[in-house]
Amino acid sequence: MHRYTVIFLLVLLIVPQSSAIIFLSGSEVAITEPTDDDVIASGGRLVVDAPIESLIAAGGEILIRAPVRGDVILAGGSVEIDAAVGGKVVAAAGTIGIDAPIGRNLLCTGDAVTIGANSSIDRDAHIAARTVSNAGTIGGVLSVAGESFTNTGTAGTVDFQQKQREKGLLPGVAAVLITIGFLLLGLALIRFLPLPFEQVVGTLAESPLLNTLIGLVVIIGGAVILLILAITIIGIPFAAVAGILLLLSALLAGLFVSAWIGDLIAGRVSPTMGPYGRFFIGFVILALLMFVPVLGFLVRAVSVCLGTGAIVRTAGSALEGQMEG
Repeated sequence: MHRYTVIFLLVLLIVPQSSAIIFLSGSEVAITEPTDDDVIASGGRLVVDAPIESLIAAGGEILIRAPVRGDVILAGGSVEIDAAVGGKVVAAAGTIGIDAPIGRNLLCTGDAVTIGANSSIDRDAHIAARTVSNAGTIGGVLSVAGESFTNTGTAGTVDFQQKQREKGLLPGVAAVLITIGFLLLGLALIRFLPLPFEQVVGTLAESPLLNTLIGLVVIIGGAVILLILAITIIGIPFAAVAGILLLLSALLAGLFVSAWIGDLIAGRVSPTMGPYGRFFIGFVILALLMFVPVLGFLVRAVSVCLGTGAIVRTAGSALEGQMEG
């Protein structure tokens, strides 16, 4: 399954886009007018009630009730697809319901995934969820990883890998809501601290490999130093402050990586795209990768090291500049 995840996301980066892009955001977003453009949207509730070219969206609730000619990429609390999608569907959500034809592949992860009787997927379907139910028709391979799987539909080949319940993990819906919270945090940083944010992203883009190595050294070395400080009474305050800074950098690392990914994509698709749109695209792609079992852990680890390294290098350069000044 992880192989197909990478393939799909690489396709998203390689395939050229010729149509314009529409950006929508708000607590309630409704698409009621047909458009031949690609739509990128975020909101508490998003409803597609008119045909569009393609859709990238993140929100609490996403409803697709009109045809989408191209690809659909979604991250949300709940997702419902009740109209035909001409391309592929990539989705990460707490609950995912699909009851309409999909022209290419389906790749999704969440807590509960339901494929209805009105759904037909022309190619392969790869699903990772706690509970999965299929009553539709899959033209190719149906690959499922989860705790329970009910299959009353048909598929060319069925591959079910039963997973035991993993204790201590956040429920799917809570994890998605936290992800949306980080999305809003990133947009707020771009709005209120644009210069520092751009400086870190610029440092990250200069040498991703170097930043990753520095981040790894800082995280491992920092943990050792914190442990040494913590065992001495006088060092406890220093350990507390340093620990908070290290934790903060790890939490923010993914936001800078998201912006960098968005810059790479926008450079190929739409060079005039604004910082909010660039960050949104990169964040959705990175979040989808993180939701994939096993692969998500690796992506998260690399992202934390990469972003932390960029933060440390940027802070070091700023401190050096102040000392020289």
